[in-house]
Amino acid sequence: MKKILTAVSVLLGLAGFLYLKTVVSAEHRTFDLEGKTMKIVLDGKAFNVMLDNNGTTEDILKHLPLTLDMVQYAGHEYYASLPFTPFFDRERTSHILAGHIYYWDGWNAFVINYIDYDIAPYKVVHIGEIADKSVIDVLRQAENVSVKVTE
Repeated sequence: MKKILTAVSVLLGLAGFLYLKTVVSAEHRTFDLEGKTMKIVLDGKAFNVMLDNNGTTEDILKHLPLTLDMVQYAGHEYYASLPFTPFFDRERTSHILAGHIYYWDGWNAFVINYIDYDIAPYKVVHIGEIADKSVIDVLRQAENVSVKVTE
């Protein structure tokens, strides 16, 4: 009887370990975005985006191309609701930077910032950085922003 209890205990321990390993692996997925690109077309000019390697970015890439009519918000960003809900990655930040792209789940929003800003207590997922910083001046001076997001 003692051997049976020991065997059952070992099997339950192994089952628990395998369950935890599966849960942790799902939370710490790795994504292969090598070779993948994103471009933002604004006022007829294409801006290349250096992408972050995360699940939200990967999910957004699967839905390209997109055309988004952006709305200015709080004097530091333009955003548009996405027509789908991407995976919301665990890695988030409250410190947003000009010329960077983020995803915020609160409005299911694709966000382009043109001023550095701390949005705490809110947190967003970093999608990538627009390589050409002239986009910051374009966004600061824009009244209506419509962007085409492509690979």
